[in-house]
Amino acid sequence: MLKRFSKMTLLVLITGLFFSSGSALAKRTIIFWSGYPELKPVYEAAKADFEKANPGIEVKLEFFPLRGFVEKVNLTLPTRTGPDVAEINGHIAGKFIDGGLLDETPKEVVKHIKENVKPVYLPAALWGNKYYGYPICYFSELLYWNKTMFKEAGLPGPPTTYDELISYARKLTKYDAAGNMIRSGISLRISGSPNGTMEKFWAMGLIPNDAHYLKKVGKNKYDVGYTQEEAEWAIKLYIDLLYKHKVDNFMIKHDSEAFALGQTAMFEREESVAGYLKKNAPNLDYGIAHLPKNKSQGTWVKTRSLFVPKASKNKRDAWKFVEFCFQPKYQEIMVKDTGWMSTRKDLNYQEILKDTPQLLAVVDYPEGMKIHWDLITPATDEVNGKVGAVILKAFADKSLLDNPKGISKYAEEMISETRKVLKNYGLL
Repeated sequence: MLKRFSKMTLLVLITGLFFSSGSALAKRTIIFWSGYPELKPVYEAAKADFEKANPGIEVKLEFFPLRGFVEKVNLTLPTRTGPDVAEINGHIAGKFIDGGLLDETPKEVVKHIKENVKPVYLPAALWGNKYYGYPICYFSELLYWNKTMFKEAGLPGPPTTYDELISYARKLTKYDAAGNMIRSGISLRISGSPNGTMEKFWAMGLIPNDAHYLKKVGKNKYDVGYTQEEAEWAIKLYIDLLYKHKVDNFMIKHDSEAFALGQTAMFEREESVAGYLKKNAPNLDYGIAHLPKNKSQGTWVKTRSLFVPKASKNKRDAWKFVEFCFQPKYQEIMVKDTGWMSTRKDLNYQEILKDTPQLLAVVDYPEGMKIHWDLITPATDEVNGKVGAVILKAFADKSLLDNPKGISKYAEEMISETRKVLKNYGLL
């Protein structure tokens, strides 16, 4: 009887050990989504080290083209079927926070943010009086300029005023014998995504007059952040550059590609373009400067944060990975390899940016320069899209040259579209 009991006991113990070891081998999985494939090496490095330090957790990284990523989070977060961690730009995240779809940042993670994030970027983590997400990256609008072309044109350096910008662009534009533009003086954002177009228009056209695209007018109430006259000034700036001064057109290449190929002398973009140029035009002699001044000098600053959706079944592990990714090691890889800038306050940029020293000129903001943050509302992304569509129509309308009434109609339409969207959201 004793022998039989011992055998049965042994069998139970062995069976228990088998199932318990099987359970121990079962890993918890964190699904991570990003719309920035160029950051894959950053997160792969973090994943490898995190999994070593946390053998019971597996991180599954998924990267998508940005537009596809935005569509995916728009579809999945409301149905609570999305990832455990999502890398989302602030102006897109607003509607998800308002809809209760993103987890409030835990107190211990807020403490980590306050200890490690540069104070100027802390507002990006605050939504009202609550913290959401972890702001790991910032970006702003800057002016890229080709030093070789400026030297050939006898220009001393990047323009510091909009009068200089127009004058310099005219001197830098080149045509062939048949009158075709072969180099633009400045490459303007005049086509493509309406949202991206509005971002560039805000920086180049509205901020020089200290104007925002939205303003808060009461509790959960907003209105247009610029006057009719300020919108008209901005539209006229683009129309004159295109059709009066003829320093850009729709036929020539634009943006980063044009700059890398030597087909434009100046253009406006974010810090990450330095990473693109490092790979695609390693011998290009160029500089980066803050945008010029009109009545005011400034730029918008936006952040990209790591958010944990409320529907995540692994929130504790997800926040643990979020904090892990913000360690200096991974943030240094991001800055050095991609040009995307970190919100960390303790990075040695002199060392990190040895291969892209152009960025050192714009790591800090000059005294008196105004930083414009997005007013994050559920309507922000749609406002940008609708107004951007109006602006794109205006850019293609040659009849606006020396036509104040025509320009005024487009300015009125910008204001009208903004108010329609705000009204639909109950925010006007």
